[in-house]
Amino acid sequence: MTRVSLVALLFLMTAVCVHAENSAKDISEVREKLIVITRKIMQLEREIIDATMSNSLLVNQEKNALSTIFDQKRIGMTLQNLRHVQGSSPLFMAITSRSVDDLVKIIMLLQALEPQINSKYNNALAQLKEISLNRSKIKSSTQDYEQKRELMRQLENEQAELLTQKYHLFFKASHNPNLEKFARQHNKIESSNDHAQNFDDLVHQLQTLFSSDTSKSTYKLSLLSPVNGVLSANNSELSTTQQDLSLNFSAHPNAQVISPLSARVVFTGFIPTFGQVVILKQDDFFCVMTGLATVHCFLGDTLLSGEPIGRMPSGDRSVQTFKLRIELHKGGQHLDPRPYLS
Repeated sequence: MTRVSLVALLFLMTAVCVHAENSAKDISEVREKLIVITRKIMQLEREIIDATMSNSLLVNQEKNALSTIFDQKRIGMTLQNLRHVQGSSPLFMAITSRSVDDLVKIIMLLQALEPQINSKYNNALAQLKEISLNRSKIKSSTQDYEQKRELMRQLENEQAELLTQKYHLFFKASHNPNLEKFARQHNKIESSNDHAQNFDDLVHQLQTLFSSDTSKSTYKLSLLSPVNGVLSANNSELSTTQQDLSLNFSAHPNAQVISPLSARVVFTGFIPTFGQVVILKQDDFFCVMTGLATVHCFLGDTLLSGEPIGRMPSGDRSVQTFKLRIELHKGGQHLDPRPYLS
């Protein structure tokens, strides 16, 4: 090989290395931007959910207060009418077939209830005033529901653009010859688990596939809460074999779902029993996630903790919730994720 050819080869190798380094830097920057935007989206989600729930509570309180006022007015009018006909006893007896004593008893009963009725009436009026003030405060503090929804839409558009950039950068920078082989093995694993009733076999197959991956981390595993939702109580009164060793979050429709840990995506696919499934691998831990409607991560991607990985199903935010389930596996064992939840 001539000296000129050697120089050209060295130049080409240097250019390839610089290109790979720049691509890695670019994708790292995109990931950081995604995490920042996703945090803002999840914060807006919480604010919108809180405002919606507060408004629903006030609407119910208002209905109850108006019902109390209506009842008081109705009873007051009844008492007034009875007092009026008391002076026309023959007419009352003719209409109701009751004696004057019965009339007196009814009036006395209503008179005994009158202070209690008036108290409820005054309380209802005070509650209506408080509801009116709270509504003003909620509207002021949330800076108008529609404005927040519009800001949410803008952030979601930015997030979608960044996800597209990340996708292109990832596959542009990926020169791993094993990636195509891994994808074929992944497809076989997915098809062989079409009728799976649990994830034990699936995780075991993935453990076998990644048995040569012995990389170890120097920090303790820690799981972020992956979604704005309510964590279901653990069945701690049951034995270890009976317990549902998983995290189950009740989340609102279309809620953002993030990666609970920094990990590699080793499985994404649809399993009829469970729907969309994402499995993440950190060291010898496998984190299984189900319940998503859409998935934004892709096979072989290395996620940072807090990166967006998908969305919950769509629906009526005011009446529906959906379950996001997380399982943790290590060394063929199904672990309780709660001690790792930060």
